[in-house]
Amino acid sequence: MAASAAPLDPLAYVQTASVVSHILQTRCDGYLKRTYGLSWPGFTVLRTLRQSGPTSAKRLTAALACTHSNITGIVDRLERDGWVKRTRSTEDRRVIFLKLTEKGEQIGEIEEGLHQFLTLSLGNWFGEAHPLFERLQALETLMEEGQPAEA
Repeated sequence: MAASAAPLDPLAYVQTASVVSHILQTRCDGYLKRTYGLSWPGFTVLRTLRQSGPTSAKRLTAALACTHSNITGIVDRLERDGWVKRTRSTEDRRVIFLKLTEKGEQIGEIEEGLHQFLTLSLGNWFGEAHPLFERLQALETLMEEGQPAEA
């Protein structure tokens, strides 16, 4: 009978996830800049706006788990480059909504191109349901709910 493997140190999980995330984001960022002149953070903002429709910067900050000043800088560049437009709320002039422009509506095509790039560069790793991805999704859900992760 084989001995069961000792559980890994939780810090090892965090460090490995962080390194892999950084490598994947760097690859995606390089592809997006070369192909569309778009950064990874900009891409994530466009993708979020496509999914949610016109959204305030405050909601984007929460959705993307970053600071308001980071969102402001990203949106400034996206607006400058014609991807998004800022519009004032008609109900509360203090609130500014962000929405995709016609150029920003291309996000679906950009997403398809990025998907193809990742599939080609990483082989079939993303081609099937993977237990690691399922575990990461479960961990994300637990963290969002503020509950400690189960062993």
